[in-house]
Amino acid sequence: MDVLAAEFLFRGFLMWTQVRLAGPMGVVVATFPFVFTHLGKPELETLSTFFGGLGFGWLAWRTRSIVYGALLHVYLISLIVVLTST
Repeated sequence: MDVLAAEFLFRGFLMWTQVRLAGPMGVVVATFPFVFTHLGKPELETLSTFFGGLGFGWLAWRTRSIVYGALLHVYLISLIVVLTST
């Protein structure tokens, strides 16, 4: 449930506000607060969050919807949980 809230906050609210102000560069600007929420987690996760955040932002920007990014986020987290629990 918190993944959907994060997608709404960072991609649904913050990113679209930034895109209106800065154009496509708003996707990059909105990615940084998303990355900051992952500080303190393993380094690989934090680094991959920047590139993943850009990808999710690009996807939301191109499709004009946060649904696909939210579904992909849920899928990736589920995959990581399954792979690390064995």
